[in-house]
Amino acid sequence: MPKTKLYFGVVVLCILSLLLGSCASEPSLEIRSAAEARDVALNYLREYDARNAPSSDVVWQEEDVTPQDWVRRGIQRIYLR
Repeated sequence: MPKTKLYFGVVVLCILSLLLGSCASEPSLEIRSAAEARDVALNYLREYDARNAPSSDVVWQEEDVTPQDWVRRGIQRIYLR
């Protein structure tokens, strides 16, 4: 019985250490604006699907379409001009 408890405790500690270690190594991606989100998405498309990505010289229009009664977050619409 004590060996079973010890084995179970060791297994739990190993799983926890693997989970915590994998979470700590994730890169942080913090996006603060709609334009920054657009740039990240376009860079991803250019890297992984360059044939379908828009060219880098395209002019984008950004518009705030947040309803007036909203308090916290805004809505940004980004489209080609």
